[in-house]
Amino acid sequence: MGGLWATPQNWDGESAIVYLYGGGYVISSPHSRRKLAGHLTNASRARALIPRYHLAPERPFPSAVEDAAANYRWLLGKGYRPERVVIAGDSSAGGLAVATMLKLRGDGTSLPAGGVPISPWVDLACTGETLETNAAADLTATKASLMRMAS
Repeated sequence: MGGLWATPQNWDGESAIVYLYGGGYVISSPHSRRKLAGHLTNASRARALIPRYHLAPERPFPSAVEDAAANYRWLLGKGYRPERVVIAGDSSAGGLAVATMLKLRGDGTSLPAGGVPISPWVDLACTGETLETNAAADLTATKASLMRMAS
């Protein structure tokens, strides 16, 4: 499926981040988060894998979760130890990071050291009241746009 690696000059040689990119499960790519992943690698001394995952509507749920879990397992197969790996993501990929860890747990796979969901979109039913109360302040993540992506 491909993706990108971000490796800091001071990489510790062991640690890794699986960094998933947001985009409402329908848009974006590893390239859209390479700068953020680079900042994370420099701050953590960990190498970051920014993998591709299938997007909807061509490949709906649970494709992204299955892909993210497969990428984590691939990393373990390359010799990375779970206790030296975290799964992170922003926006929809923050939710994807959480869903991936739940899938790994359900499958009996060794869990990563942690998860870093950054401003995660976890309410795909869009039932949270802040979608209404913050509507005038947040012009990007509107209830209508989120509902389109969720469907």
